[in-house]
Amino acid sequence: MREPTLAPRPSRLYRIVHTADATWEDFVSDEAKGKRKRGPQELDIRLYRGISMYSSRRTAHEMQERIPALGAWLAELLLPSFRYVEVHKSLGPNHYSVVGLPRVLAGMVHRVDRAALK
Repeated sequence: MREPTLAPRPSRLYRIVHTADATWEDFVSDEAKGKRKRGPQELDIRLYRGISMYSSRRTAHEMQERIPALGAWLAELLLPSFRYVEVHKSLGPNHYSVVGLPRVLAGMVHRVDRAALK
C-alpha cells in the first residue's frame, strides 16, 4: 500500500452522505465513532482519524454504486485555501482522507445531490 501524503490541496471534494441535509454527523471519523481500526487504518492513523472523500464526482458515484450502504447522496464541499482541515491523498485514484472537525466540514458543504451521474 502506498503511504498517504499531503498532496496539492483540491478546492472541491465529494463525500457520500445519507441524507440531502448533510449534517455534521456525516463527517464523523471511525475513530470518533469508537470503531475498531480495520484494513489500511491499521497502517496509517490518518485513515482512521479522517473520512473518505473524492476529488471526482464520478469516482464518488462509482463507490456509492459498489457500496450503497454508504449513502444515496453526494455532498460537494468547497475547501477554503486556508487550513481548517488536513487533506491527505490516499488509497487510490481521486481518494482523499480528510481530517477535521465534523461541524467545520459540514459548513463547507456547497450542495448535496442524489448520487447519480449528471
